[in-house]
Amino acid sequence: MARATFSGAYGHNLQIEIVSGGNQQFIEGNYSIVNVQVRLIANGYVVLWGAAGKTLTINVGGATKQVSVNASITQGQNILIYAEKFQVPHNPDGTKSVYITARLDINQGNYGWGAAGINVPLPNIPRASTGSSANGTFGQPITLNISRHSNSFKHAIWVKFGTYDKKIAGDNIDTSFTWTPEMSMCNEIPNASSGYGTLTYITYSGGIEIGRNTQPVTLSVPDNIKPTLTGFTLTDTNTAAASVVPGEQAFIQILSNIKVNFGQMTGAYGSTITGYYAEIVGKNQSTTTQGGSLGIMNYSGNVTIRASVTDSRGRTSNTIERTVNILEYFAPILNISAARSGAQSSTLTITRNAKVAPLTVNGVQKNQMKLTFKVAKFGSNDYKVDTGSAGGTWTTVSSLVNSNANLQGEYAANSSWTVLGILEDKFTSSEFAVNVATEQVVLSYDRYGIGVGKIRERGALDVKGNTYIDGFLRHCIERSGNVSTNDLIEGGDAWTNKDTPNNDWGVLETFKIGNVSEKEATQRFTHRNGGKVWYRYRHYQTGNWTPWVVEGIDNFYPIGSIYQSTAPTNPTTFMGGVWERFGNGRVLVGVDEADADFNTANKTGGEKTHTLTIDEMPSHSHRQYVSANNGNDSIRRDWSSDGASKAYDQGMETGRAGGNRPHNNLQPYVTLYRWRRTA
Repeated sequence: MARATFSGAYGHNLQIEIVSGGNQQFIEGNYSIVNVQVRLIANGYVVLWGAAGKTLTINVGGATKQVSVNASITQGQNILIYAEKFQVPHNPDGTKSVYITARLDINQGNYGWGAAGINVPLPNIPRASTGSSANGTFGQPITLNISRHSNSFKHAIWVKFGTYDKKIAGDNIDTSFTWTPEMSMCNEIPNASSGYGTLTYITYSGGIEIGRNTQPVTLSVPDNIKPTLTGFTLTDTNTAAASVVPGEQAFIQILSNIKVNFGQMTGAYGSTITGYYAEIVGKNQSTTTQGGSLGIMNYSGNVTIRASVTDSRGRTSNTIERTVNILEYFAPILNISAARSGAQSSTLTITRNAKVAPLTVNGVQKNQMKLTFKVAKFGSNDYKVDTGSAGGTWTTVSSLVNSNANLQGEYAANSSWTVLGILEDKFTSSEFAVNVATEQVVLSYDRYGIGVGKIRERGALDVKGNTYIDGFLRHCIERSGNVSTNDLIEGGDAWTNKDTPNNDWGVLETFKIGNVSEKEATQRFTHRNGGKVWYRYRHYQTGNWTPWVVEGIDNFYPIGSIYQSTAPTNPTTFMGGVWERFGNGRVLVGVDEADADFNTANKTGGEKTHTLTIDEMPSHSHRQYVSANNGNDSIRRDWSSDGASKAYDQGMETGRAGGNRPHNNLQPYVTLYRWRRTA
């Protein structure tokens, strides 16, 4: 509604009013019917007679129309002088605002002309239909629904997804369309399992586009779209092992390190291979790189190697398994003894116990056993190779058990000799030496001295065997491979490997005071490589041996000491003593005699997580929401505390915060293995 007064001397007493309301929309035609009314409004001073045939000019949105009206009016009247409906076309997008003016020329009785104008925003006429969003899977049908404003509207649908920009439905779609996204669209998202695009619904009325609506579309790659692994090859990074056992079906314990080559693999619909994984099932050995190795295998028998690849979508391929045989391997084992034979006792007969790992593949021995003997006079390092039948090379034999054979040379019966046996396979070797005494006699002598149990060779007294003086063993030199260290208690030295601390060869020194019936003794064992020296004690009453310990352990790790390492190995295995795991899952705190919580060793306490009590919380505040019980919904605080004003009770609830979960007390940490010595 808009009003304006007239010109002229009395014009201020008369108003022209323009009103537009009750308008109608026609969706299909995209226009509105606009109702226009013009009225005259007089105050108590207006008297205007004989004013018929006056010109009223109407303009509706630029369209002008003139009509003749009767403008006669008297005091206090409000009369309708004109009413008509106009068709107003909307903009293509359905919007429209129309400006309407009305001018009445009276020019009579001191009343001139009056004009009023009004801008009428018309309600938008719905044009573009609304399509549904979509969430689907490539290769599977999706129903797209369209909500339209007129049954005559038709539609087309476009999809944009990456570089894919295509019209998927023609221009004559009504309210529904079933679309199956092409599998080739997977190529648009090579690095993801799902992606986003847009659906554009184009609305047509009478073949003319009247609007567009855009909706999101999410499309996922089907679960069965994965990379493919069709094969892999296995090689040995140890070229020496590979030269003995070639191929991919057998490898060698301890020596081989299997390399995995992922050869035949492809991504799916644009994805690329980004990850590799191969493992020896159940052995905690794996690799995550192309051409990576699985590590040294300290076991034997059939194992399964399982492999797969991962693509740029993070999807894992099919797995492929292969069974390979890990052939048992051990260092050559050699034990020999030598005895004199022949008429002159100058021939040396060797009893051979030798063994190598055969490394048999398909019934064929791949390893070889080579046995060589060298001989030198006792005490000399001038060894000469003996080419007798005791030595040799075997490609189909992997062990000799109590096998006797002679050396070729002549070794005088009046001299002692050292026979050195060297057993080799294709990877390493082992040695074993024996001393051969002179021809066995009860007593011999020459001008330089006496021999007991042997022909004298050195010194004034040359004795073979243990020496007892006044009933006590004073010195012995033994070579023992089948006698336990627990039984070597008479005193003296021995070369042995049975029940030693590490079950390997070394020198055993036994010290004992008294005769055999006494129980107290000590033993000292030096490993053959000289790396470690161990000792133990035999109790004088019980006769029980203490555990083997590394010499000096009581100085560095006395009982009660803590040993820690990133390796899980029990210290018993390399320094002896008895150890137990200590402080698992706990941090250590130093003893503080002044603090009751820490004043003695082995006290425990503390929590990994803890739920705070009210007293443990830091001081804090909460937001407060209040409602008054009286006093016109207000709260008055008696700031001066004079009691002059009423303080109303209030209801109060604080805003809640927090998850009521235990507090995590963990400090930054790193884990390790910790052991405590108990004996």
